[in-house]
Amino acid sequence: MKRTSWLTTLLLLPLFLFTAQCSRKPSEPNRPKIYLLGLDGLSWEMLDPLIAKGELPLFARLKREGSWGRLKTFKPTLSAVVWTSIATGRSMVEHGIVDWTYVASKGLHLPYTASERRVPALWEFFNLYGRSSTVLHWFVSYPPDPVAGRIVSDSFPPALVTILGGARPSRFVSTVHPQSEYWPLVRRAEELKKSGEWEYGKMSTRANLPDYYELYRKTMGKDPAQAPVLKGWPQFLLYERLLDEEVDLYLPKNKDDLFFVYSHLPDTFLHFGTYYLEKEYRNYVEETVMAKPIPSREEGREFDRRMADLLLPVLKYREATLAKILARVEEENAYLVVVSDHGFALSPRGYTHQNLPEEMDPPSGMVLLFGPGIRKGQEIQNGSVLDVAPTILTMAGLPVDRKMEGKVWLQAFVKPPEMKFRSYPPRKKGAAGKAEDLDKKRIEDLKSLGYL
Repeated sequence: MKRTSWLTTLLLLPLFLFTAQCSRKPSEPNRPKIYLLGLDGLSWEMLDPLIAKGELPLFARLKREGSWGRLKTFKPTLSAVVWTSIATGRSMVEHGIVDWTYVASKGLHLPYTASERRVPALWEFFNLYGRSSTVLHWFVSYPPDPVAGRIVSDSFPPALVTILGGARPSRFVSTVHPQSEYWPLVRRAEELKKSGEWEYGKMSTRANLPDYYELYRKTMGKDPAQAPVLKGWPQFLLYERLLDEEVDLYLPKNKDDLFFVYSHLPDTFLHFGTYYLEKEYRNYVEETVMAKPIPSREEGREFDRRMADLLLPVLKYREATLAKILARVEEENAYLVVVSDHGFALSPRGYTHQNLPEEMDPPSGMVLLFGPGIRKGQEIQNGSVLDVAPTILTMAGLPVDRKMEGKVWLQAFVKPPEMKFRSYPPRKKGAAGKAEDLDKKRIEDLKSLGYL
């Protein structure tokens, strides 16, 4: 048997040490966990007026006892693009998700998937170091990466709707990793359907949300099934109800190092919420304010305040989710990140975040940081959506990828953390999705939100 020389052993020692570091078990002590709640479309322009009224005590507490800031986003403010940047720390040119859909062979338009993402996401960085993740409904997470922990991809909710409509569940097992997690979720959904819990009225009541369908009839005197975006509200509310079930299932027993929860609800509501403004004010805005090249700052602020009041029930619903997560965070002395991809702005083209006039900057997203060593009441200056990933890696004590384009929010820490950097290996091309018949359903969802 050939013996390894002392010189070979010496040369291989760094590799052995690195491999041992990457193989640490999730139960290792003194390793902070990180919880993240993503709220699509949320901004401080929505939160601040409600906090001032005492309506959102938990958001108020986190802003008071943690660090907070506005996050510069970029055009186009497409959720598929920006949430991928939040998870990777790379711009769309680098990560490869540049739109909602792409043109495949034979001229077919297909939704972007994780197979087209060219760089690693946070859960892959964590996996490299032997750390596990729970990821729920993150944009462009299908097909899910085979990491330690679990990923319930963004294709699982539309798959479930298809299943509840009579499709065979076995067709969509690839929407969840590991697949052993798929069947309990499907069985639970089928039980809830039998009990009537998926009925629109029951879902609205459970979430303490107004019946926006009936309210539209009274406000506009029209059939809500014909209203853009609003017509898809019951289905999108079902997606959120499913998210509630997953949070209640996984959060109490969580042992993973990273716990990501994504909700599209604020953005969905804000795309149709202008229907519920007072008629006189709505007419004034449409005839006077939107006729200008760009509304004035005060006109925009007044519109934001009124929309914030309308958004309040949705935010209270998600504040209840935040309360559950925060309880776990405080129990474990963990970190909490609340983040959004963009806000909304009044423009001649409506209250929106996309297709804005060239003179208007895309409306900023928001962030809250809370946890051990985070400064109280500290405003994060000049933040960007690209900063989230490197900051999370630093909070976890992991090296930041040198290719990441954002910065770490050192100003948010009482004691600046140790900074580590390394060059990570390129991401291996992901497996192609196996639920191709979901493409049509996902494109229908995008069209109902007005994105296509």
